[in-house]
Amino acid sequence: MHESGSTIAERSSAVAKPRTKAKRDVTLLSGTAALELLIMIPLAAFSAIERAEASCTPLAPVNNTTVDCTLATSNQNAGPGGNNGYGTNTETGLTINVHSGASVTGTVAGIDILKGTINNSGTVSGDFAIFLATGGTVNNNLNGSLSVIQSTLPGGIGIASSGNLTSLTVSNGAGTILATGQDGIAIQSSFAPTTINNGTGIITGALNAISVLGNGNLTLTGNDGLISAAGGTVTANRVAISAGNADITNGTGTIGSSAPGSTAIFATGVATVDNGKSSSGLISGSAFGIQANTVNVTANIGTIEASGAAGHAIDAAGNANITNGINGTVQALSTNGVAISAGGTATVINLAGGRITGDAAAIEAGVLNATGNINVTGNDGTISGGTAIHVAGSGTASVTNGTGTIQATGPSGIAISALTGTATVSNGTGTIAGNLFGIDAATVTVTGNKGTISAAAASGTAIGADTLDVTNNAGGTITATGVGGIAIDSSGAAKVNNLSGGIIAGAATGVHATALDVINNSGGTISGGIFGIQGGGSVINAGTIAGGTASVQFTGAGTNTLILQTGSVLSGNAVGSTATGGTNNLILQGHGTASNGFLNFNTLDVQASGSWLWNTNATIGATNVSSGTLVVDGELTSPVMVNSGGTLAGNGTVTGNVSVASGATIAPGSAVPFSTLNVNGNVNFAAGSSYRVAVNPTGQNDKLAATGIGTLTGATVNVLAQNAVFPPATQYTILTAAGGLGGTTFSGVTSNLFFLTPSLSYDANDVFLTLKFNNNAFHDAAQTPNQAAVGSALDASPKNSSLVTTLLNQSLAGARQAFEALSGEIFGTVHNTQAQEVQFGRSAVLGRLRQSSYEDIPGELGALGFGGPQQLAYASGDAYAAMPGKAPAQQGERLRDLTFWAQGLGGRGSAESDGNAAALTSRFGAFLSGVDARYGDMLRAGLMAGYVRSDLNVDARASGAGIDSAQLGAYAGGRVGALNVRGGVSYSFDSVDTSRTIAFPGFFEQTHAHSSGNVGQAFGEVGYGMAFNRVAVEPIAGLAYVHLHNGSFLESGGIAALSGSSVGENIGYSWAGLRVATAVPLANGTVLVPRGSLQWQHAFGDVTPTSALSFQGTGAGFSVAGLPIASNAALVEGGLDWRFSPQAKLGVSYQGELAAQAQTHTVKGAFTWNF
Repeated sequence: MHESGSTIAERSSAVAKPRTKAKRDVTLLSGTAALELLIMIPLAAFSAIERAEASCTPLAPVNNTTVDCTLATSNQNAGPGGNNGYGTNTETGLTINVHSGASVTGTVAGIDILKGTINNSGTVSGDFAIFLATGGTVNNNLNGSLSVIQSTLPGGIGIASSGNLTSLTVSNGAGTILATGQDGIAIQSSFAPTTINNGTGIITGALNAISVLGNGNLTLTGNDGLISAAGGTVTANRVAISAGNADITNGTGTIGSSAPGSTAIFATGVATVDNGKSSSGLISGSAFGIQANTVNVTANIGTIEASGAAGHAIDAAGNANITNGINGTVQALSTNGVAISAGGTATVINLAGGRITGDAAAIEAGVLNATGNINVTGNDGTISGGTAIHVAGSGTASVTNGTGTIQATGPSGIAISALTGTATVSNGTGTIAGNLFGIDAATVTVTGNKGTISAAAASGTAIGADTLDVTNNAGGTITATGVGGIAIDSSGAAKVNNLSGGIIAGAATGVHATALDVINNSGGTISGGIFGIQGGGSVINAGTIAGGTASVQFTGAGTNTLILQTGSVLSGNAVGSTATGGTNNLILQGHGTASNGFLNFNTLDVQASGSWLWNTNATIGATNVSSGTLVVDGELTSPVMVNSGGTLAGNGTVTGNVSVASGATIAPGSAVPFSTLNVNGNVNFAAGSSYRVAVNPTGQNDKLAATGIGTLTGATVNVLAQNAVFPPATQYTILTAAGGLGGTTFSGVTSNLFFLTPSLSYDANDVFLTLKFNNNAFHDAAQTPNQAAVGSALDASPKNSSLVTTLLNQSLAGARQAFEALSGEIFGTVHNTQAQEVQFGRSAVLGRLRQSSYEDIPGELGALGFGGPQQLAYASGDAYAAMPGKAPAQQGERLRDLTFWAQGLGGRGSAESDGNAAALTSRFGAFLSGVDARYGDMLRAGLMAGYVRSDLNVDARASGAGIDSAQLGAYAGGRVGALNVRGGVSYSFDSVDTSRTIAFPGFFEQTHAHSSGNVGQAFGEVGYGMAFNRVAVEPIAGLAYVHLHNGSFLESGGIAALSGSSVGENIGYSWAGLRVATAVPLANGTVLVPRGSLQWQHAFGDVTPTSALSFQGTGAGFSVAGLPIASNAALVEGGLDWRFSPQAKLGVSYQGELAAQAQTHTVKGAFTWNF
């Protein structure tokens, strides 16, 4: 511990002693020894000195007065120990003002009082510049100087106080407080709290700049100047600031000493330091920058350093809590220097740009206490040293490294070391770099690494421990690049989880441990120049493991398991342990390819969800295929047991007996059709097992060839025939057993082709498969009426036609798919859409007639005149007259005679499948216009014309159509009292274009057709208008008759093209419902009209449209049905109109046709201007 000197002697006024004797009696005591003593100044030891002329008034000190010193004064008053500049060591309550240009000088003390306030702007000097026996306040202002004359007296003090004083406060602006003689102390107090602020001034003592004895507390509220221990001679190590507890705030100033063995800040208790005000703040000592039992650095953006050999920038006997701010520096760069040292726990935050650097260590703990700990809670700067972070004993190093660097600079340096303790590390995107070790401890846990952890020296280890648990994240790299380097090394257990994008690489070995628990995830890489992974235990790989000698080298006498999952790549042999008692297991999961060598493995267990390709030569003790498919394209020397749910395939060789359990399958061509799987041994099919064989019309087939005995009893052959045209009868050799079949046969055979029948035949060593056409009719495969119609047409077609032979080679599912693709049901569905299109004209005409029925009626019923199509112009009449709420037209007023109207609409529709025809989606747009006139008081009649475009898609049949329809019509309506009668006729001219994509297994064509048609309709409706209070209602009922006629057509395309006959259909519609409207006058004189209607519509007649079709290539005809028209549907309409002037209104409305399996929705917005 470094000592600070103090001048301690007994004060006595009884005997006057010679000065030289008094000086010999002065004793320099340690700041930590004899702290209980008081500072006593031997004033009685000084001989009387001639007093100079007085300049301080009053001349004699008086308690509780103000003293002004304006000129120079020397020895104005006599004290107990000799002459003072002013004061007799007995006064209290004085305020002494030393003005600029004045000087107060004493042989013993410049100013000597018990307690008071001293404001100095001049010069105060003496062996003690100011002595406040029981405390007070000193303000040393601009140009003020407090200095120790100290001609012969060691231990002079600039400002001193003694006894159990209340407090001492010193404010040094830009002044100077000096005690640079032998063992001089600039400011010294004892016991009580001391507060000091140093502006840009200088506080310098040879031994101490500031000293608080007796475990007293010091608060330095600021320093932008210089506080130093310098000058003169000393009999102990210099300490700039010494106290019991020190609370230090340093601004732009400097605290410290450059003398050998010196300390900048020393506290026997707690030192709390804020050096975070300025980057120029400097706390510097040769031996110690800061030394205390507990050190708290709350902020540092300047520099804290120890400049001498073996120095400690921060040294705590107990705990150290350090926050090194942005660009802050804590350093001990000389030989064996340590930046931060703690006997207990060092807790450190190092922000961006911060630098913590030591020659021996950046941060160390536990050197004196074997249980010391280091807790780096965040590092985005640089921590570097011979060993960057070092826990000397059995404690814990807990390190969170963000974007920072932790660097070991020594040739055998370790970035993070916990010797016999524990290291827990989280590395963000930062760097942890050592030479011999990156991280070394008895127990290491790396919770995550997205940056770099490395070791660069020969035989270096990036992460080493007796026990370790490492998670390496995406972007994380763990490397040992020196010759013989091991990336992760454990003498005991190693749990390693290398995530996607993680890299673990060693010059010699990637991962080594006695007990391995390694997971290398998809996208992860583990590699080594010799071994990728070495040790005993478990390795799961879905990434890449590479090694120059072996990708995986198992060791030891325990159970070793290598699990390869989807994405696994092994570069280098996987080698099992040869130790006595060792067991090596290989497990394949997911799907992938095994192309490397496998040595010394006792078992192979296939637990795949897909196929594993065995593209290597290896000897395995025993193989089990438990799930998925093992495709042997290389050579597998092993007895093979295929369990239920497993499949054995390939065109390679199995050397060993093959057993196929119930529920298991051998399928040589599962991966590559028409493969031959060779078995050097016996093949035994158990009852309930399967042999799956792929064949094609050219005679190619899968085959199983065994050198031993084939036992077939109880197994079934399943034939997968290629979708192609097979000859009438084809024979294949599907199994050969050189040792004979022992008289056994398969229990049966099945095929995926509905129209071909497989059969088996045998000789002593071979099994033969023959495919022949059967007597199954096409319609026997059908499930729906449309499928049956197509099937029957194919049954009636020539058997040698190209279309029929294409169908003969279909499976049952393929045949049904073909029937639907060939059906042409889109043509029936088109009829449905044509019949529905004329409803747009019917709706528009009835809307116009409903509108005209009430357009000249005043009062509530007039609200029923809203809605309908947009009225474009009137030849005559008052457009405002019929507005609900207005008075009726007066005698002689002309009502509307001629009205032009128009309606544009668009929407979407959908209809679900009825189980026969497929679902339909459609979109449509229409423009309809008309003109009508009044004839007398009762009748209005007019003409209508329009255009409708519909596009429909039947996705399940890959079919679509477009319909362009031009419509013409006439209508009339009349009113007899409250009864309204409305009706009309229309006729459309339709142009229809269709396209089909016909696709089923082994077949693809596209066809197109154009046809024409007409749709005529007649319709009528009655309504009865009524009003209830302000609500107008009109019950309505109506009938419509629709006749559809379409002409014949021929599709263009291939062998599946159809021709269609002309067709006519008759459909009837009836409806009944209610219309409701009301007028709501608004405060601004405008009117809001909400309206709605709900109708039930029933369709009857030819509601299921049909088309008479035939195949052009065969002439066989059939009839298919399209989607039926909904027999019952709800017609819903709702709208809101706002008439905001006599000539204009805005409106929005919705119309929908809602049925159980079909819906059509239309939304309209309207603006009407009458002129």
